[in-house]
Amino acid sequence: MWSANPVLDRKILPWLTRPVGRPSGKPMCVYHSFRYRAESWDRDRRVVVQIAWHAGELFPRIGFVVTNLNGRSRRVVRFYNKRGTAEQWIKEGKNAVNWTKLSCRRFRNNAARLQLFALAYNLANFVRQLALG
Repeated sequence: MWSANPVLDRKILPWLTRPVGRPSGKPMCVYHSFRYRAESWDRDRRVVVQIAWHAGELFPRIGFVVTNLNGRSRRVVRFYNKRGTAEQWIKEGKNAVNWTKLSCRRFRNNAARLQLFALAYNLANFVRQLALG
């Protein structure tokens, strides 16, 4: 069906009804959570699902998050999305500006060096946006 796990597919089946009416320009997202235990897990865990209906697409985009966070499902998904974005920025900084070259012995020196790397990274992004629009 939608994911590699047919058990999860069956659990989200009641929420997969297509929204009625004309779709707006923004995706319509539905968030739910439920308890689930895979065979290899020692206990059941919370699974948060985001079902996003995009205009012009026949099938929804479905995302699962296994978490131990409490709170509303929408906030949990936002937290993990922000975390993933931050990790992509860190990876880009490591590859593009060599943030990992912090070879000084003192913490302050490494902190200053990292700030210079971040400044160079932000300056390069600013110039790129000016040039590319």
